[in-house]
Amino acid sequence: MEISIKNDFDFFSVFPSDEACIQYLEHKRWNGKPKCPSCGNSKDNWFITTRKVYKCSDCRKQFSVIQGTIFQSSKIGLRSWFYSIFLLTTYPGYPSTRLAKRIGVQQRTAWLMLQKIRETMRDENSKKVLSGIVECDEAYLGSKPRRDLRLQKRMTEYKRDNDREYEHLKAAFGIIDRYSSQIVIRKFGWNRNCLTTDIALHLLKKHVTTISTVNTDEHPSYFRIPQHFHSHHVIRKNRFVNRTRKNGTTYKTRVTSYVDGKTHVNGIENVWKHLQDMEKAVYKQFSYKHAQRYFDEFSFRWNRRTASFGNLLVEVIDNALDKVITYGELAKWNNEVQTNAWLN
Repeated sequence: MEISIKNDFDFFSVFPSDEACIQYLEHKRWNGKPKCPSCGNSKDNWFITTRKVYKCSDCRKQFSVIQGTIFQSSKIGLRSWFYSIFLLTTYPGYPSTRLAKRIGVQQRTAWLMLQKIRETMRDENSKKVLSGIVECDEAYLGSKPRRDLRLQKRMTEYKRDNDREYEHLKAAFGIIDRYSSQIVIRKFGWNRNCLTTDIALHLLKKHVTTISTVNTDEHPSYFRIPQHFHSHHVIRKNRFVNRTRKNGTTYKTRVTSYVDGKTHVNGIENVWKHLQDMEKAVYKQFSYKHAQRYFDEFSFRWNRRTASFGNLLVEVIDNALDKVITYGELAKWNNEVQTNAWLN
């Protein structure tokens, strides 16, 4: 079911009230026949007008159209949910502080809504497979300790109390298909020493076919790529060459190059520029704990940058169905930092 939406005025004309959003969701989920999520019965279920819920004629349980979705147990109107999805998919990021003022809720409520919406985009980076000529590179997002005295103090105290480094950086591993410009971004660590050969190979094997040509820089973690893929091209950005002076003596000088024929990683470097702009200009900062959800959000918009606003809204709503997400699932923290469990 396609929706023609080009701006905010079109959105409010398509969804003028919560009732219009409920009718749209009922048509999408049930196609006019309310189906009980408990027993699957879709015959002779009736509507209770006083409570605005349905009652199953078989198991006698009450249910609604938002049951079993990310909207379940939410006191926020369905139109506010749809509008939040519309804003997040059409803007290059949307902070919870601005959304809270836009729809009239508390900041923590807006944060939870946005995190649930980002969770529906999770498959964008976890299941996508690229092929052909791909480029891969690593990037590190976050503030610089030498410019932040408070961060320096926090890092020192954390290392003293916990006997490990403070997670002040978000290490991201990115892959881009050179011709389709489809991307995959995965979080893999918290400092510049986290990228290993095993992590790089694991991510490449999961998201790139073996018949592909892989372009990388000279990072030592990529040296085993030729053993597992069709070919591996390396661009040496910094190399030393011998040069001759006028008097005949030779000397070594460092030459910086970013392109060698068709070997380069400029595509993924362009992705890093946009991702860093999103972090600095829109969100200012986001925590290492939730970094992967922000990467999923960015990848979702990037891979659909030619799609219409209406199609983006419909796709996120489709992903939101049959998926219940609680605050406890979003806020939980475990030992993923040391076990690399998020790479699975």
